[in-house]
Formats: sequence, structure tokens, C-alpha cells
Amino acid sequence: MKVVRILGGLGNQLFQYAFSRELERRAEEPVFTDTSAFDRYRLHNGLELERVFGLSLQRIKVQTARQLCTEPTNPLTRARRRFFPKKSHFIDRDTSYHGDVFTLAGDRYYEGYWQSERYFEGVAAELRRDLVFPALSPRNEDFLAGLPRPACAVHVRRGDYLRPENTHLAVCGLDYYRRAIAELAPSCASLVVFSDDPAWCREWLVFEGSSLRIVDWNRGAESWQDLALMAACEHHVIANSSFSWWGAWLGEAGGGRVLAPALWARAGRGAWGYRLGYADIVPPRWTRMAVE
Repeated sequence: MKVVRILGGLGNQLFQYAFSRELERRAEEPVFTDTSAFDRYRLHNGLELERVFGLSLQRIKVQTARQLCTEPTNPLTRARRRFFPKKSHFIDRDTSYHGDVFTLAGDRYYEGYWQSERYFEGVAAELRRDLVFPALSPRNEDFLAGLPRPACAVHVRRGDYLRPENTHLAVCGLDYYRRAIAELAPSCASLVVFSDDPAWCREWLVFEGSSLRIVDWNRGAESWQDLALMAACEHHVIANSSFSWWGAWLGEAGGGRVLAPALWARAGRGAWGYRLGYADIVPPRWTRMAVE
């Protein structure tokens, strides 16, 4: 039995789901998902894979999952999870690609983010076919219909990245966006900005001669519509965010360019002892831009 833990925002959920699909292909057996952590997870918008994409997850019973993993429910189990997890509990702490994870034999519980396209290259075509957005709201449909083409999606992630406990995150600053937009603007008829800080974007992302449009109406449970709008654009300037990563990846059918930050996170360790490498998160065909 193989079980993949699903947790985080929609971008992280997509990485975990994609990994589970590749794991299932290679293992040649059903792969189950553990979504029980959402019972106490209060960030983002809960489990969205089924609601947004209509996917059918093969959920595992909580009691069965607990037999394979070390659930951090108290100080003792948190210490065990970090230093002495069960043999069947594989935790991806490196945030870089490690292909040997697919060779692990026996019953396994996989916990991680799997943030590299290399983890699901074998099922990429199937994923692009299956990850279809539902109908957009009338406002978003009208926005797309009137959008001058080609369009460039620009994602600005600030918000929680600016909190003191997140100093390990390399926030993409104004210089990054100015250089990236300057490179793509000549090829674009419009720039579409998505951000958790639209006020900052209105004040600072001002470019002469560019048609700048800020999408600020998709909130809460409807935030996925930002992702759909991103994927509908031809070009992309992404933040160090799994959300805009997937907007760019799902939008590659448009044949445009993707500019991504060369620095995804600052050196060091994040929560639970994760080593913040992210060496493989940006596909080679995308252009890496320096982050000051």
C-alpha cells in the first residue's frame, strides 16, 4: 500500500497529486491519499483538488494511514516525526528532486511537496488533459473575452511572505518585476497582475506604454479563478509560489515564455527541519531571473 499526504494551498496540492499519479504509474498499483490533515488546517481554502478540478481522490482511512506514519499530535510525536519516524514514513525534507523515492519497496507513506516537474514527467500529458477548470464566473469570462492578446500574467506574492517567521523566503521585489516585465512587455498587448497585495501593485507596477490590468476580485474560495486566468495567458512572470508555478505550467499550451525567480528560498532550514534547496523547481526551458 502506498499513501501520499495532501496538504497546503492549491499549488502544493497539485504538486502532491501529480506526484501520486506518477507514483501510481511506476508502482503499478493504486496509490491512496491522506487528506485528514485538512481537518485542522486553517490556511488557504482547504482541500480544493476535487472542488476545482472534479478529481476523484482515493482516500485512505485515517486509522490505516496512522499505521504507516508518525502523526505529530503532541511534543513527543513531533520529536519522533522529526528524528525517528516510522520506517514506512518517508519525508521529503530536501525540496529537490530525488528519483530513488520511486524505488522504495513495501508499504509507504509519502509526505512532502515534490516541487519538481521531474516527479511527474511520465504523466505530464495526462495531467494537462485532466486538470480542466470549471466554468468561470461571468465577470472573469468577460474579462478574458476583452483581454488584448497576447497577454502576460504577472504574479506578485507578498502577504504571508513578509511575516517575521518567513524570513527564509526570498520575496521577489520591485527590481525583479521591472526587469522581467521589461523583457516581456514588447511581446505583449496586455499585462495582467495577480497579487495578495494589489495596493502595492497599483503604486509600484507602473510602466509607460503598457496596458496594466490588476485582477483583485477573486477571493477566498474563488481564488482558483486567478489560477485559471493565469493559465489562459500566453506569457508568465511568476513569483516563488507554487500557485503561479502551476498557472504557468498549465498555460504553456499558449507557446509563450515563462520568467521565474532564480532564487526560490534563502539558504537554511524551514519548519520541521526541511532543507530549502528547490534546485529543480524551475524547469530548464523557463528563464531564470535574478532576485536582489
